[in-house]
Amino acid sequence: MEVVEDMTLTPTGIIQPTSAEELQYFPEGERRKGMITIFTQEKLYLTEDKTSNISDDVTWQGEAYKVIKADRWEDYGFTVGYAAKR
Repeated sequence: MEVVEDMTLTPTGIIQPTSAEELQYFPEGERRKGMITIFTQEKLYLTEDKTSNISDDVTWQGEAYKVIKADRWEDYGFTVGYAAKR
């Protein structure tokens, strides 16, 4: 079993509350109040990624969020992530 150490990074990007329209793309059981949408040039990792064993956490305005979905737009140079409040 590989041991993963916590690392704190300070990437730049844009964070905004997830819109009602964006929430429609999630199954009902995954729609949560307090979700955020993240636009960043950094890759965001999920638990099911083969390159990572643990989903990324994001701290925004003093609150902790877990990344639950990430759409990589490499052709455009950024990632769109969706995170739910822990």
